[in-house]
Amino acid sequence: MKTVYAEDHKLRNSKTELYGGQLVSPFESPERMEYVLKQIHETGLGEIIKPREFSMNPILRIHDSRFVDFLETCWEKWKSVGYEGEAIPTIQPVRGMRQCIPEHVEGQLGYFSLSIETSISEGT
Repeated sequence: MKTVYAEDHKLRNSKTELYGGQLVSPFESPERMEYVLKQIHETGLGEIIKPREFSMNPILRIHDSRFVDFLETCWEKWKSVGYEGEAIPTIQPVRGMRQCIPEHVEGQLGYFSLSIETSISEGT
């Protein structure tokens, strides 16, 4: 088995995740990645390779460009509004509501999220 890994994976280091109604330490974290890498080495599971570089074209064939733009700018928008914690959706449009992308980052979080348990932080 091949494992694709880069040190950049550690940049996504959020401190909170919603689980069972509580904010907990995220299950996916740099510490978990270290554990996984250790297990791969100890068990001889296979080669660890670096990711290849790609243009945005494959991503934009699958994802709406507005969603990609949101992910690229969310953290900066969140901080520029003055929020200090991690970005977690607190509102989501429901069926029957007008479906348009909100102008405010808090509305955008809800618009683009499927669920609300994973936060966006610096490095996400």
